[in-house]
Amino acid sequence: MKYYRVGVHTLVDLLYSPQNLLNNKKIPKKIVEEGNTVHLRLGYVGNETFKKYYKLGDYLIEIIGTPDKVNYEEGCVEELKTYRTDRTREIQKERGRLQLIFYSFLTGLSCAKLILYDTANNKVETIYYSFSEKEIKETVEKAINKYIKLREFLDEK
Repeated sequence: MKYYRVGVHTLVDLLYSPQNLLNNKKIPKKIVEEGNTVHLRLGYVGNETFKKYYKLGDYLIEIIGTPDKVNYEEGCVEELKTYRTDRTREIQKERGRLQLIFYSFLTGLSCAKLILYDTANNKVETIYYSFSEKEIKETVEKAINKYIKLREFLDEK
């Protein structure tokens, strides 16, 4: 049995923007710093890391991730995404939804909350999700399959 360890961000990239992984594309430092500042100011500090094992064929995959916030009182996992334009809002909305699917898988929480923060206009929007077990399983399996193919390709090099 082969064992791999992978983070949620890598799995999201494989599903949403694999070219970022292949091109080793980095987010500009200024944008990262601005996002980090907003996260800290709003209390989204991601201080709890979760991991879960997923068996697929002859592979054992350890998936790890740190949600921005786990609200145990509400029973909800939360992800904060910042944006400046309508285009980046849509990107962040989809990336955040995918992250929340993985965080729901890792935490076992059925409630997921995406917080979209418009840095240009200082506006906050909240979107609630409740993912079905089927949707979570299909998304995780699709990402894991892509990850295994990528690792096998890279291991051949």
